[in-house]
Amino acid sequence: MRVVCGRDAELKQCHRVGLEGNLDALGAAALWDGVSDRVGPEMPALLIDMSGVRYMSSGGIGVLVRLLARVQQIGGGLSVYACSPRVRCVMGIVGLEGILNVRETEADARARLTELGIT
Repeated sequence: MRVVCGRDAELKQCHRVGLEGNLDALGAAALWDGVSDRVGPEMPALLIDMSGVRYMSSGGIGVLVRLLARVQQIGGGLSVYACSPRVRCVMGIVGLEGILNVRETEADARARLTELGIT
């Protein structure tokens, strides 16, 4: 799993995270290691681009929920976007589309974070 994390161009309190590969147990560990320490009071939000994720296991679901809990503890938010139909199906089956603020596009995901009070 390749994880690229940097400041979002539009939301100053947000990291934009790009993922490429399989979000399985190994990918989940890479995502957590690459992102969890970057979240803090000044940057409490995550915008996660899932367009490069080919497969997601329960490990991937677990790390997304852990990241959500982490940002919520500090008053932040998380939104996921550009999921493949296969990954979106998994999110729907486990009932996480609403909880993880899953959106079709980056603009929609950014708008959702703005609704949550992220600037």
